[in-house]
This record gives sequence, structure tokens and C-alpha cells, in this order.
Amino acid sequence: MALMLTENPRLINRSNGVEEIGVPEIDTGLLMSLLDESQSEEYCNEEQITSLMESLEAEIRMLENGFTSLWQETYDTAIYN
Repeated sequence: MALMLTENPRLINRSNGVEEIGVPEIDTGLLMSLLDESQSEEYCNEEQITSLMESLEAEIRMLENGFTSLWQETYDTAIYN
């Protein structure tokens, strides 16, 4: 749900509301179950399915290995500099 300025008066007063924005935890089990579901039927050959699975597995591994914290550091640096 979008945060409206009237819901958070500090944003109206030009205070930095970025500190309140959190990065959601990603449920890798949920991602894997979505990958296993029949959505892959949209792909017409096994090569495309294999490529999709490898791509998603690589993204999950990056998230499990702290990629999210690296992204947050990069984001914070860009915002506060």
C-alpha cells in the first residue's frame, strides 16, 4: 500500500523518511515453489526452462549470500551522498 504524506507528517516537514523503509525478507522456499509450479508450461522447449531455472537459482543464491545487504549499502550510499 502506498504511503501518503498525510499518513506521515514527518514527510511533509521534509524530514528523511527513508530510514523507515525496510527491505522485505525474501522467502526462498516460496520462490522455489513458484518456479516448480505449472507457470513453466508457457515455455515451449526444455532449453528455455533450463535457462529460466538457472537464472532464478542464481538470483536465490545471491540473496542467500547477502546480496540484499550489498544492495542496501549501495542504495544507502546513493541516497545519502
